[in-house]
Amino acid sequence: MRAPREAVAKRAGTAMLPPVRSFALAACGSIVLACGASRPAPIASPAAEAAHPLRAPRRFPIAYALEGRPFPLPIARVTVAGVPTLALVDSGANSHVIAGWLARKAGLSTVVMGDMGTDHTGSPIATRRAPRGQIAIESWGPLPDAPALVTEVPEAVARLGIGVFLSPQQLASERYPVLLDLRERELREAPDEADFRSISRGASALTALPARACIDEESPLLGRVFVVRGKVRGESVDLLLDTGAQHTDVLASSAAGKALAPLSAAGSDAVYAASGKVSTRTVQQASVAIGEVAAVVDVDIIAGQQDPFCPRDGVVAMDVLSRCAMLFRDRDVRVVCR
Repeated sequence: MRAPREAVAKRAGTAMLPPVRSFALAACGSIVLACGASRPAPIASPAAEAAHPLRAPRRFPIAYALEGRPFPLPIARVTVAGVPTLALVDSGANSHVIAGWLARKAGLSTVVMGDMGTDHTGSPIATRRAPRGQIAIESWGPLPDAPALVTEVPEAVARLGIGVFLSPQQLASERYPVLLDLRERELREAPDEADFRSISRGASALTALPARACIDEESPLLGRVFVVRGKVRGESVDLLLDTGAQHTDVLASSAAGKALAPLSAAGSDAVYAASGKVSTRTVQQASVAIGEVAAVVDVDIIAGQQDPFCPRDGVVAMDVLSRCAMLFRDRDVRVVCR
């Protein structure tokens, strides 16, 4: 029996630019968690990187704990304008986002730029922008001081001290791929990819078929997320890679969700989107197969509609991904699991 869960999902744009299309806060556990926004800025242009020799790779630790208590999702320590906070490392986010409560505490100025997103049910969500995000990751250093998305999150998140949602793929660049090693609890730059090749020996490839990249090409910010093809109880699904979610889920409106519905039971957990409570059902002990990776987990069927920016049937979450390593390159991802 799982603990009651709340969920929030939001999407929108960032930077002093025309609105961009996607960001999502999504949840799991007995708390509210988050998944995304649009991209503040690339770490460096390819031309700028090529002009300098390779530097020592950066890295930072992740933990599965909040203030000493076990926690199912990857957490890092960061600051915003010098104010310490916790960050969820969230591959379901197409960029970084700052919680409204933390933006106020840090004294960030914000402006309304007309950005609108939709939550996990398709309901509209308004957001603001901070002209200067001022995010720094412990052991890694400051991120580019570019505009950042700011959005309100439920009180449950503030009580946990989660104030930032980091998109690991936005830390990657053409010259410096990043490796999110969920088993070894570290995110590190991997310029020659040698350690990923080492990890891959004897491992199963989740991305045996290449992941589909959803990239906002209409925006210079190039927000991105990745979707993999798999099966849940034999039903074909396209699932978002989402380290910001605890439990794998399928949309009730999808073909797979409709096929699995007769096998499900009413969910006992409370799940909320930003616009309110979301009804759920659960298929217990469902087989999940993605590439060479197989797992048996409880899969939720949740109310909601397809995302037009990045169509998919649901998410593959930490109940599968916790034993995996994810290599994010500029425009693609490779995932292996043990």
